[in-house]
Amino acid sequence: MRNLISIADTQPLLIDLKGSSAEYGVVSGVVSAFNALPKQNIKEFLAFFESIDTGGPTYQAFQSLMILFEGKSGQTYDDGQGNMTIGIGLNLKNPVTEAIIIAVNKKFGKTYDYKQLASTEGLPPFPGMSFDEIAYMFYLSLIGVTEQRPDGSMVTFSGEINALIGKLKDAGLDNTPFPANQLAALLSMSFNSPGLIGDNLLQALTAFSKEPSDLIAMNNVLIEIVERSNKDNTAGVANRRVMEAGVFLGSADKIHMSHRAVRAVLAVDPGRPLNGEDRYALPTGEVEKTWEGGATVVTEDGTDASHYNKITYGSTVEWAKVR
Repeated sequence: MRNLISIADTQPLLIDLKGSSAEYGVVSGVVSAFNALPKQNIKEFLAFFESIDTGGPTYQAFQSLMILFEGKSGQTYDDGQGNMTIGIGLNLKNPVTEAIIIAVNKKFGKTYDYKQLASTEGLPPFPGMSFDEIAYMFYLSLIGVTEQRPDGSMVTFSGEINALIGKLKDAGLDNTPFPANQLAALLSMSFNSPGLIGDNLLQALTAFSKEPSDLIAMNNVLIEIVERSNKDNTAGVANRRVMEAGVFLGSADKIHMSHRAVRAVLAVDPGRPLNGEDRYALPTGEVEKTWEGGATVVTEDGTDASHYNKITYGSTVEWAKVR
């Protein structure tokens, strides 16, 4: 399959992100908050989070983004893969998350039992954690924490930012300054799964860091974020990756891609549609616009393409807008 994202003459052609006003608003908030920060390397980014005002707009914008992606729950639940989870995506299967539970107990005077919380057999009824407790757990999951167990042994949760530091360090990028919005996007992906910060994305980031004004280098990073990290074409994952691409780009307005058809169909011609035009995908739903422009519609292998037409250069084709 060819690249989903093409390049116009002077601007990156990026995808169509506006899925809902709520999603768009959250992404715009993160973009606005982090665009205002100076460039920094990932270690400086950790120091920034360690000293951040968790009630301030920058932190709150990022927390809102992660709640949008991960949800929030004061009760434990199975994440669908047999992992008991609580708060904002805190996977209790990892035994070092006990450090976070101990810290919550200390701060809020609670007696939550980590082993009970992590058990897949279900908890005795309990009122659930408050939002303040959930928010504190999330903050510690980002920066890390070390606590003492009742038996005197120490337990450390190193934190999601440190996990991202390790990934970037392996690629020699831990001292490379990036715009803060780009680090926020990478942190969101790493929070979801550190494996998403893989070799291909790191290679694209390395090339981009050397030529940050190179549109093709930016394009290659966005392709890795959106296209390469969702091999199963899961709609929810596609949705998240597109929004993370918007945060990385630093402009929610310029990211336009179908959440449902993120990999289903693409235009090959690298100059069409031009930057700022709507992105069109599956020819289903209400036909809202005639798209003039030249390319062949290409579907992913295995997709039934019988209802797709070949679009010849300069032709006028009725094409359904995907919201």
